[in-house]
Amino acid sequence: MQQCINHNGMLTSSTFHIHVHGSFPTGKLRSKSSALWSRSCFGIEAQWARCVWPRRAGLHNRSRSMSNFYVAGLSVPEDAPIEESANTRGPLGAPEMPNYGLPSHKEPRHLPGHHRDATALTLSDNYKSKEPVGIGVEPLNIIILGTSFAGLSCAHHFLDHTIDRLCTTTQASYRLIVIGPSTHLYWNIAAPRALVPSGLVQHEDPFIAVEPGFHRHRGHQFTIIQGSCIAMDPTERSIKVDCYNFEAMKRCAFIQPKRCSQMPIKNLADLTKVQTLNYHALIICTGTSTHSDLLSLHGPHLDTAEALHRFHGQLERATSIVISGGNCSAVEVAGTLATYLNYKRHLPFRTKRKPPKQITLISGGSVLLPDLAPPLQKKAEKQLLDLGISILHNHIRVIKTETLFQHHDDPIKDNPPSSPSPPSTTTTTTNLLLSNGTNILADVYIPCTGVVPNTQFAPSHLHDPRGYLLTHNKSLRVERAGPRTFAVGDVASYSQNYLGDVYPAVGVVMHNLEMDLLRFEFLALASGGGGGGGGGGGKINSKGRMRKRSSMTLFGGSAMTANDENEKEEDDEDNDYTEQVEHLQDQEYVQRIKEDCIVCPVTRFGGVGSWMGTRLPSWVVYLFKGRRYRMGEKGVAKVVVQGKGPYTYGSWKAA
Repeated sequence: MQQCINHNGMLTSSTFHIHVHGSFPTGKLRSKSSALWSRSCFGIEAQWARCVWPRRAGLHNRSRSMSNFYVAGLSVPEDAPIEESANTRGPLGAPEMPNYGLPSHKEPRHLPGHHRDATALTLSDNYKSKEPVGIGVEPLNIIILGTSFAGLSCAHHFLDHTIDRLCTTTQASYRLIVIGPSTHLYWNIAAPRALVPSGLVQHEDPFIAVEPGFHRHRGHQFTIIQGSCIAMDPTERSIKVDCYNFEAMKRCAFIQPKRCSQMPIKNLADLTKVQTLNYHALIICTGTSTHSDLLSLHGPHLDTAEALHRFHGQLERATSIVISGGNCSAVEVAGTLATYLNYKRHLPFRTKRKPPKQITLISGGSVLLPDLAPPLQKKAEKQLLDLGISILHNHIRVIKTETLFQHHDDPIKDNPPSSPSPPSTTTTTTNLLLSNGTNILADVYIPCTGVVPNTQFAPSHLHDPRGYLLTHNKSLRVERAGPRTFAVGDVASYSQNYLGDVYPAVGVVMHNLEMDLLRFEFLALASGGGGGGGGGGGKINSKGRMRKRSSMTLFGGSAMTANDENEKEEDDEDNDYTEQVEHLQDQEYVQRIKEDCIVCPVTRFGGVGSWMGTRLPSWVVYLFKGRRYRMGEKGVAKVVVQGKGPYTYGSWKAA
């Protein structure tokens, strides 16, 4: 067995040794030398070679150069310059190994006077290619804006069903990006119950973490970013994201295209708060916001939790409460507050608290619950009157609010150390100016007069006259925003702003999105490539647009000659994908009547409601919603983990 021995204890920068079927003495060579194992397959006798490059020579990281030199079949001519040195000794019993002029700082790609065969040139060119192919391509971004009911349902549906039906004929890869201002879902179905202090009624935490529900999708590419979209460019197919924390900035930076024109970020401290993301498909589920910060999220969930904390403190000291609005939310809030604040118990007989709080409901119209049938409207009003609530009709509305004064109580003087401190020590009084010219003073004022769509980021030409995203009523596409752009939920113009419009539309949107993605893949194949994000012949950039096919590589970077290239182009012309595209049919959304799906708890054990055209008794309303507002573990798991609706029963059926 031959051994390579360094007599002087070091190697010069221009010296290398080849050892065949041998081993190195541990005491003679440097411990931190790198090794490259290769097998000759270019007509040379098959053997294992080990090349040692000393760290002192500056060539310890030259594995790529060695690959070009040995694996590619580099042949050395007889007239190559040789540098003799005292340190250039071969294995024992072998002639001294010459140095062929290899420089110490950088090895050229083609050594002067040397030649390579055709196979070696092909392998070397593919290795040198800067543009990744095959599995190294950039995935296409599927962005979902919103982490509430509609956004979570779309995200889980995509990872459960849609992504498995894609990439069947191409090398395209997809990455799901979910962007939302809050890391927790606010269970606003139970918002009226959350307004009551926890000391009077037992209710679970209405804030549920979103990210743990995606742990079962660890096999797919997805990213959850806490931030809000502040700008949208349909022409460039990009959005600007305002990241709320450092973790969101880091996640957003890691999914940036690796081949962008910007310089790579070497220091995490250089991350910017506002970053731009390109999208291949966009689903907008940003929803709406209420005028009160108690009934919906207005940013991170901690802001809403703090608002509830302050409200509970104000409620303890309030003597008069005014609620404006005649919709389901206003009726539920008024009935819930009257039930738990003014009564000690309800069974077997109602017992009032003394002194009771004065609660006033300003409907803003002529009746309550205008979307329900008249008998149900009268029933709901009678239940509120029985609870001692004053109701103002005749189209009286609140046109102006003014805070008269704020009084900050002394927590030490008003609450001895032995007694528990209240959640807040601030008392406010609000003056309400009504449309009939009268004024009402209220210690607590809760506006429930409607919602505002969260569409500030979208260009104005995408809005309808009310400010919602202009959506096709059948396909649910935002057609003015370009291909593969959808809107689901309250933010879309088709919606009637209730939960019954969300989940039936999710199946339609995800089916039509799947059809759009498959059409794009077929068109990528028809244009002369393997589709995908750069893996096939027709390469696709990060914006999902086709680029010119490379003339050297096809389908994962395999080499093709000129004749093979011509044959491939002829085969592409023969392949007609028109039939496949024609078989892709969209689904159409069918609008439901809002009256068919309204359940409104009013009292402790009852309320009014209509389901699929059938009027519900009070005890059914209690069991269906009023008992726990679907805040149990099963209801939460359906929405956060499975992506189904809180009132959905049975297994999820993919569209």
